[in-house]
Amino acid sequence: MKKLRNSLIWYTLGVIIYSLNSFLFMVIVTRINGLHDAGIFTYSFALCCLFYFLEAYYNRAYQLSKDNKEKVFNDLLSTRVVSSLIGLVIIVLFSIISRFSLFKIGVIVLLYLYRDIEALADTMHGVFHINNELPVSGKAYLLRTLLTNLTLIVVDLLTHNIIISIIGMIIINLLIVWLYDYRKFKKISNFKIKLSFKDNTKKILKESFSIFAFSFLNNMIVNIQRYVLTYYVSADVESIFGMIIMPATIMIILSLSIYNPFLNKFKSYQKDKDYHKMNKLLINIIASLIVIAIVGLIGCYFLGIPVLEFVYGIELDEYKMLLLTIILASLFSSIVSVYSPILTLLGKNTIQLIIHVICVIISLLISWLLIMNNGLSGAVLSYLISLFIFFIMYTIAYIIIIRRLINDKG
Repeated sequence: MKKLRNSLIWYTLGVIIYSLNSFLFMVIVTRINGLHDAGIFTYSFALCCLFYFLEAYYNRAYQLSKDNKEKVFNDLLSTRVVSSLIGLVIIVLFSIISRFSLFKIGVIVLLYLYRDIEALADTMHGVFHINNELPVSGKAYLLRTLLTNLTLIVVDLLTHNIIISIIGMIIINLLIVWLYDYRKFKKISNFKIKLSFKDNTKKILKESFSIFAFSFLNNMIVNIQRYVLTYYVSADVESIFGMIIMPATIMIILSLSIYNPFLNKFKSYQKDKDYHKMNKLLINIIASLIVIAIVGLIGCYFLGIPVLEFVYGIELDEYKMLLLTIILASLFSSIVSVYSPILTLLGKNTIQLIIHVICVIISLLISWLLIMNNGLSGAVLSYLISLFIFFIMYTIAYIIIIRRLINDKG
C-alpha cells in the first residue's frame, strides 16, 4: 500500500507538472517575444501535439496488454522510428501547402523533433509502467519540465529568437533521455535495444491503425479550433485563444494522471471479467473529474482572469465568459479520455474509430462555420458544442457495451 501511494504521488505530480509545459512555454514566449510570436508558437505546438500520436502510434494500454515484453518493446521502438519519419514528411508538406512563412515552418519542424524525442523515450516509460516503477516516469517528467523550461528562458532571453531557443530545448531533451531515461531503463530491465524494420513493423502499423487513428482524431477534436483559427484570424488572436484555453488543457491532462495509475487494476478486472468492479471504479474516477471541474469553474470565475492577466501581462477581462465556457467543455473531454482506454482494454476499437470520424466531421463543419463568422467567440462556442457531442456519443457506447458484458456474464 505504501509503495502504491508513493507511485501515485510521484507519477501524478510528474504528470501534473509536465502538463504545465505548454502553458509555461506560452507564458515564456509571450513575455519575451510578444503576442505575434506567441501565436505562432501556440499553433505550432498544438499541431505537433496532434502529430505526436503518429510519432508514438501505440498507446500505453496496448503496450501493457501484450506478452513477450522485450520483443514488444523493440518492435514498438522500431515502429516509432518509421512513423516518426512518415510524420515529419507529412507535417512539412502540410506546412508548405498551407503557405506558412519559412519562420512558421521552422518553428513547426523543430517542435515536431522536440516531441519526437519524447515519443521515442515513451517506449522506455512503458517498461517502467510494466515493472510498477511509475515514480521513475514521474521524476522524468519533473526533470524534463524543469530543464526544458529553464533552457527556453535562458536562450530566449539571450537571443530573442524562438528558433534558436527550441534547438536548445531539443539538445536538453536528448541529454535527459540519455542520462536519465536510458540509465533507468537499463537498471530496471535487462532488455537489449534491437531495431528491426523487417519483422513486425508493417504488421504493427496495420494492426494498430485503429488505435492510432482514434487517438489522433481525439486530439484533433479537442484542438480543431486552433487549426481553423489560423486561417481566419491574426497570430495575436491565436495567442489569446491559447491563453484562455490553457486551463482546460491542464484539466484534460490531469484527468489522465488520475486514470493512468489505475490502468493495471482495470486490466486485472478485464482479465477476470469482473465488469461490475470495473464499472464502479470508472464511476468513481468520473465523479472525481466532476468535482475537479466544479472547483475549476468556481476558481476561474473569481480568480481565472486576474491570474491569467498577471501571468501573461495582458488585459483579458473581456474574455471571462469564454474562459468559463472552455472550462465546462473540458469536463466532457476529460470524461472521454477515461472512457477511451477502458474501451481499448475491452477490444472495442472499431466503435471508437467510428465515433471519432463522425465527431471530427461534425466538429470541423461547426468550427469552420462559427469561426468564419464569429472569430474567437465562434471558436469557443464550437469547442463546447463539439466536446459535448463527443461526450454523449462515448457515454452511449460505453453504457451499451458494459451492460452487454455484464449481462453476458450473467
